Amino acid sequence: MAVSQVFRIGMLCIIGGVGNGLFFSWSLGTALLASSIALACAFVWQFQYRSLVGVYGMLFLLIFLGSWLRASQSLLQWELLPDILVRLDQAIVVDRVKQTENAKQVVLRPLSCENNACPSVLVLGFFPSFADITEGDVLALSCVLERPATFSEGFDYPKVLAKDGIGYVCRFPKKWAKEGKSESLFASGVRRTREVVERVLRNEIPEPESGLVLGLLVGGDGRLPEAVQNEFSRTGLSHIVAVSGYNVSIIAVIVMSALIFLGLYRQQALWGVLLGIIFFVSIVGAPASAVRAAIMVSVALFATHIGRVGSPINGILCAAAVMVLINPLLLRYDIGFQLSFAATIGIFLLAPFALLSLHVGDILATTLAAELFVLPIILFHFHSFPILSLLVNLCVLPLVPLAMMLGAIALCCSVIFPWFGEIFGIPAFLVSRTILEIVHFFSVQRFALVSVSSFGIGAMLLWYGVVVLLLMFLRRRFPQVMSFQK
Repeated sequence: MAVSQVFRIGMLCIIGGVGNGLFFSWSLGTALLASSIALACAFVWQFQYRSLVGVYGMLFLLIFLGSWLRASQSLLQWELLPDILVRLDQAIVVDRVKQTENAKQVVLRPLSCENNACPSVLVLGFFPSFADITEGDVLALSCVLERPATFSEGFDYPKVLAKDGIGYVCRFPKKWAKEGKSESLFASGVRRTREVVERVLRNEIPEPESGLVLGLLVGGDGRLPEAVQNEFSRTGLSHIVAVSGYNVSIIAVIVMSALIFLGLYRQQALWGVLLGIIFFVSIVGAPASAVRAAIMVSVALFATHIGRVGSPINGILCAAAVMVLINPLLLRYDIGFQLSFAATIGIFLLAPFALLSLHVGDILATTLAAELFVLPIILFHFHSFPILSLLVNLCVLPLVPLAMMLGAIALCCSVIFPWFGEIFGIPAFLVSRTILEIVHFFSVQRFALVSVSSFGIGAMLLWYGVVVLLLMFLRRRFPQVMSFQK
């Protein structure tokens, strides 16, 4: 068995073990018993047949069972979190402040509580919209912590918060006051850079176009008006304002080219690229799509450094395995994580076959492959089907790289020549305005969104089973694609 195959199966065992642990919790005793039985079977096989099957089987079973136990213990930890009623006295803002329609949502790390009984998890705070609170602020406040409640059946809100490390909520404290700043030099630099980017682009490009450009460059649709967000949702385009592998790849190419131009060898420039990727992901807030893309690019760069060709599929699986091993709840409770990986896997597995069999362009092949893999997840979670999604994607996706490039040019030129900033923002404004007009046109069509009342786990498994059969057929029909996917 090739090293690449062993690595791939090992990553799948981690993902599969975590998935089972999230649905079927195991105690430590049960896991040890199962591990002992697996080891005994593997040793018997190895002794009787003297082959590597027993060794590999033992390795894969241990990885699977260990991942299962890791997910089970993580889930149990959050389920057993006590329903304490402790007053929070001092906390630090540890993430970007999110402005909603009626409040500001702030992620807090407790510093001191009544009777020194602070929880070790994060707290989601709700403050009035006018509150002047930013990332890194140390707040003195008075707020009783509560466990988050489940608002609707089928949506486990406490677990959704738990995937981000949040275990309690603080709703509109009676009083609060700033006591200063507390952040590292790196965090301060990241925050200030992000603030400069947002301030410059908002000054040079009007709303809501500046919100779209910022979403494309640094991720997130929170800067767009709610009506525009709904239009993107109705047309299945919410993903374009999430940082993806495209953004990370562009950063890698720019940093690599700059370092080589400065006289570094390619092998030396790789480490600079890795630092650039880490800084970029930090600026955009480290969403799942950006972290996945960063790990993929980093794996490919490391493979190049040691003289091996990086496998895209292995890079994706490695990214998934590392992330769910660190935070198992992502696999079940983070829809963005699921959509991101499904789309990326679909593009690498199916897009090359679409190019050969359907004789279509890159954009259409990529869109078809991604839609085929993410559609069952959308139907399962949202029970609605954006029927015009494929058509809108084909109209908008060619404009997205152009909007990103023009937005970046406007940003750089406005910093260097602030007197002509508005002139530099005009091209980015025109392209982003075109995108918004296309989205609005399709979103107002009555048949843009079709309701799907029932689509469960069984239907999802059946869908992906058919996709696997389709892939098996295409691999036999077009064996030349196999070398790309190994």
